[in-house]
Order: sequence, then structure tokens, then C-alpha cells
Amino acid sequence: MRDSGCSMEKIEDWIIRNRKNVHHQFFSTDLKHFRRSGRMSGATATIATILNICPIMRLDDGGRIIAYDKVRGKRSAIKRTVDIMEQHIQNGRDYTGKCFISHSDCLADAQEMKALIEDRFPRISGGVQIWDIGTIIASHCGPGTVAVYFMGDERQPDIQP
Repeated sequence: MRDSGCSMEKIEDWIIRNRKNVHHQFFSTDLKHFRRSGRMSGATATIATILNICPIMRLDDGGRIIAYDKVRGKRSAIKRTVDIMEQHIQNGRDYTGKCFISHSDCLADAQEMKALIEDRFPRISGGVQIWDIGTIIASHCGPGTVAVYFMGDERQPDIQP
């Protein structure tokens, strides 16, 4: 919007109107950092690691991590994340908005998710863009985390997808 010459007031208005339509979800294959930060008990992290369980998570409106699904293995986590994405994305498989993936030291997983998303939603504007997750978030989640962001239906507070 800035690049097309919109004023800051118009951009702010758009952000306020659309903030509940920005969706994000993520999974992690390494739960040790969630355990160390107190977001997951040691027993839960140990059992999940032994069973190869990948929780699929999001942040609620209060900034708390909500694990709303669990699958075994990262391939299943990638597929389930994209399946859930399809339930909420604007215009379903005809989505023409933007889509971003962030990852923490697991580019191959991010690329696998990108390929699945671009196959399922071929009209995404500019293709799916992949970025590093950033040092602050990576210090909380550790390596092996993949997150996806897109525009969707209005998120409901504290309701799991």
C-alpha cells in the first residue's frame, strides 16, 4: 500500500480492519526449547520426542501458545498445517493473496511446505515467500520450527481451528 502511494492513515485503517484476518500456525520438530522456556513440561516434551509427535500451534489473542493438534512426524505436520490452512484461507483454493513461511534452521522443511502450498493454492500472489524466523522467536522455539502466514476468515478469540 505504501509503494502504491497510500497515506499512513489509510494503511493504519486497513491494518485495524484486517488484523483478525491474518492467520498463522506453526509446528516444531524439536520440543526441547519449549520445555526449557516453561511452555511444555519435561515429561510431555520427552514423551512427544520419543513418539515423534509434532504439535501444531498458534498464538491466541493474548499471546499464549495454543497447541490445537498433534501429528506424528514432520511430513504429517506439514500436510496437516496445509489442510488447516485450506479450512480458513480466503477464497479456498482460489486464494490470490500473499503467503509467507518462516523457519528456524530447517529450510528443507520450509521448501517442502512451500511446494505443497503452491500446488494446492496455485493462484497465490507472487508465490510463497520463505524467510528465516528471526533470532528473537528462534530463541524461544529453537531449530525445527516452521510457520505459515496468510489471509483468511476472521479469527475467533480463544477458539481453536
